[in-house]
Amino acid sequence: AFRARREAAFARERAAWQEAGLTAHEEVTAPAAPPKAHDGEGPVVAASLPGIVWRVEAAPGRTIQAGDTVAVLEAMKMEIPVLADRDGRIARVLVEEGQMVEAGEAIVTLEAA
Repeated sequence: AFRARREAAFARERAAWQEAGLTAHEEVTAPAAPPKAHDGEGPVVAASLPGIVWRVEAAPGRTIQAGDTVAVLEAMKMEIPVLADRDGRIARVLVEEGQMVEAGEAIVTLEAA
């Protein structure tokens, strides 16, 4: 019974969106290509989705390993960590807390290998 009521409510909401000319959903896609070096400075760790930089956990000179959190994004009231995809040493932090970032936007640059 609960599922039936929930589905009916969702159907009414989608119909109201369509009548108002709004889309019922947006398709979110990953960046078309892997992030490239920022201004030729070396590899980057990039945001996987659009959001607001909630917390920066990286600092220039810090050594990181693949899987380490370099920043935390807030999107849709959820905290999403931005994880390093490789080992390295942080060269520059390119964002500030409170800044809006897009999917694929560089968060930090790493020293070139």
